[in-house]
Amino acid sequence: MISNPASFADGICKIGMTRRLDPNDRVKELGDASVPDLFQVHAFIYTDDAPMLEKYFHDHFSEHRVNLVNRRKEFLNIESEATLKALKQYLGPYTVKSFDEEIPSAPTGENSNQRCN
Repeated sequence: MISNPASFADGICKIGMTRRLDPNDRVKELGDASVPDLFQVHAFIYTDDAPMLEKYFHDHFSEHRVNLVNRRKEFLNIESEATLKALKQYLGPYTVKSFDEEIPSAPTGENSNQRCN
């Protein structure tokens, strides 16, 4: 979960997945894509089934898509906190590494597979 207020606007987050071992490599790559500022990382969410988790988020926030023409664009008009609230409803196992002070240090909920770094 990343954002770039200088390039887009406050409240616009990108939720996507990468197969890279270090997700920061993908963040840096996106920051080199003709945007005036680097992306801010809010959280990395690790899971065994990243495509399913990504689909869960995109379905959950479908009404918040910024680009309605190109569905492959993963920018959403949501705050980072809303993403973690939605994550509590996800049934698969995951681990959250948060970089925001306003994001809780550990997700809560019924899913005993939730973990946080």
